[in-house]
Amino acid sequence: MKKALALFTVLCLIWGSVTTLLDEMNTSDITIKASAEIYGNYEYIILDDETVEISKYTGNDAEVIIPSEIDGYTVTSIGFEAFLDCKSLISVKIPHEVVNIGQWTFCGCSNLVSVDIQGRIETISLSMFNGCINLTNVTIPDSVIKIDEYAFACCYSLKSIDLPESITSIGVSAFSDCKTLKSIIIPSDVTSISDDTFYNCCSLEKITIPSSVTSIGECAFINCKNLANITIPESVTSIGKCAFQYCENLKSIVLPSKIKNIEFGTFGGCTNLANINISGVENIDEWAFSSIEGIECITLPESVISISDNAFASCINLKSITIPSRATNIGARAFQGCKNLIEINVANTNSKYASVNGVLYNKSKTELICCPEGQMKVTIPSSVTSIGYRAFSGCTNLDSIIIPNGVTSIGEYAFCCCTGLLTIELPNSVTNIGDYAFIMCYNLLNLDIPDGVINIGKGAFECSSLMNVTIPSSIKSIGDYAFYGCINLKCIEIHDNVTDIGDYALGYTFINDYENRIKYDNFVIICDENSTAKEYAIDNEIEYDIIIKEHNHTYDNWTTTKSATCASEGTQTRKCLVCGKTETKSIAKTTAHSYTAKVVPATTTAQGYTLHTCSVCGDSYKDNYKAKLTRTSIAKATVSGLSNKTYTGNAIKQTPVVKLGSKTLKSGTDYTLSYKSNKAVGTATVTITGKGAYTGTAKATFKITPKKTTLKSVTSPKTKQLKATYSKVSGVTGYQISYSTSSKFTKATTKTTNSTATSKTVSKLTKGKTYYVRVRTYKTVSGTKYYSGWSAVKKIKVK
Repeated sequence: MKKALALFTVLCLIWGSVTTLLDEMNTSDITIKASAEIYGNYEYIILDDETVEISKYTGNDAEVIIPSEIDGYTVTSIGFEAFLDCKSLISVKIPHEVVNIGQWTFCGCSNLVSVDIQGRIETISLSMFNGCINLTNVTIPDSVIKIDEYAFACCYSLKSIDLPESITSIGVSAFSDCKTLKSIIIPSDVTSISDDTFYNCCSLEKITIPSSVTSIGECAFINCKNLANITIPESVTSIGKCAFQYCENLKSIVLPSKIKNIEFGTFGGCTNLANINISGVENIDEWAFSSIEGIECITLPESVISISDNAFASCINLKSITIPSRATNIGARAFQGCKNLIEINVANTNSKYASVNGVLYNKSKTELICCPEGQMKVTIPSSVTSIGYRAFSGCTNLDSIIIPNGVTSIGEYAFCCCTGLLTIELPNSVTNIGDYAFIMCYNLLNLDIPDGVINIGKGAFECSSLMNVTIPSSIKSIGDYAFYGCINLKCIEIHDNVTDIGDYALGYTFINDYENRIKYDNFVIICDENSTAKEYAIDNEIEYDIIIKEHNHTYDNWTTTKSATCASEGTQTRKCLVCGKTETKSIAKTTAHSYTAKVVPATTTAQGYTLHTCSVCGDSYKDNYKAKLTRTSIAKATVSGLSNKTYTGNAIKQTPVVKLGSKTLKSGTDYTLSYKSNKAVGTATVTITGKGAYTGTAKATFKITPKKTTLKSVTSPKTKQLKATYSKVSGVTGYQISYSTSSKFTKATTKTTNSTATSKTVSKLTKGKTYYVRVRTYKTVSGTKYYSGWSAVKKIKVK
């Protein structure tokens, strides 16, 4: 039945009246469903609408021009994975008739350089060009409204791409790892930039975001190292996690006023970011501004209520920050490693410095020590209730700090390694001092712990310069190593309310006030280079006993400080948790290179080859050598594949199929095309000029016909008359009206008449007879008439 139906369809096409004949046979509901057929290098299937889908390409041509027709059927679709991993493919042209290209179609075509999509597709589908590492030129038609997920992912050679204004949606990771992409303009109707859209586009220098965009997804621009400036429109209301992380050359950023949250790692690692405007922000999430070296001064807006963990960690050049009065939380490690941060706004009688009107002087007030207020300082507002884990750890230039009343807890390692800290004032609201809160604050001289503190954590004040400590009666416990190593401590009084004194809490302290000195029997351990331990004990007598015994270092985990590459060794370090000794070891070079391939075509003077270059160390090698080209005339080449076209007002171009003997030549490689008289109605000429291995010229022609008219109505105004009315078409010479008593318009039953008007009345017809009418335009050019296609047929029964 299927074979009979296919044969019947072919016959109908030959007769030129398949639609009418199927209507007369009442077979309009018949569909064609067939398994894959073969046409040359293509496997295809016939779809329900009697068009063809190419399901697989089996050839190995470098240049492919997809046919617009196969076995009399129009090609409208290219199926799922049709060209997957086609390594030979260098260029492909997709005809106008194609309306669908499936997912993964050209994925892995690693030598594909150029794609010309003339079809009327609406979607660049999932992973369509994923892994096309040599793709440099893509023509996207105006019909496209969506670019799907991973569509151009890992297109390493794609430096630029023009997106038509018709696009309204760009999917997740659509351009991720396009490492040479330098600039792109987002169409004006796109409303969001999805997650990972430009992930690792490390050459991206310029991007234009339209005012239609309301959200920027997670990791959208992560590792865009060359992006120096970006304007985020006021329409944006949300920016996802790590959106601009590691944009190393980004120098300034102004956030829209509707942004309330700066998410996790948003600007982390933007080392050169110097200017930040975040008006309207309420919450600064973890790692939001970490490891920024360019920023020296920042004033947070009054809207900020929370600064989360690691928010400004390792901002090594940050000198000044003003925290607003509404802020209630400073998270763990919020300012860890901000080694140039200094507090200068309050004087302290125990400090060698004094502050007058916000300017820091020495005690004699004759020498200016630091700069005016507003620079090199940190101000903590009274609204803050807790200072988190490692919040100011490593802020080595902090000189003094006043913690506002209202803070109840100082977290673990909060001011660890603040080696410049001389004094600190703790408010009466503090009840807990966390483990190691002030460890290694080597220049801290005096400490007044307020009444209300209940717990002093482990190692909280291991500060070798500490001379005086006041411990209130509210203290219940003193943690292990709390005052370990305070060799300059003169006096410390511990009240009877203390119920728990930890191991080595006062170990290695040389208390010189013997009247108030307490007996302490525990030991403190210090590791030496021979992995032995020195134990220092306070005796009841004035002398001190030193006991030596074997003891291993207690190291933390190895941490990679420099990753190994194919070009250099890496390093790892670890630190002893007891004595602080650091060990370093090397990581061997990796053996895996990161090669990218570049095809160098053969010329008439040199061989062609593929050059593989490591992007890390520059190592390279060549393979796939191609012989030098010899030049042959194409004057006798056969030219096919051209068809008549309808006038559009624009220059019309077609790509012919050019064969010399049995070989099909490649456009752009073997020849170039030029056109003459290809805009107006008439005969257009295509000139094929040899290139590379070919010389000489060949020519071919095609007709440009006028636009069709629309037959609006056919009536019978009077006896034996019909009147045809049709739409006006500008620029034509006239209209030809054809009428027949046969729906097939056989020659014997058909007559024609011409008119220059938009209606025509025909008389002397047979009364009561049914007539079929159609109309077309024509234009006379240099004595030759060029006709458009016929309009749809209408019928009328004549009065």
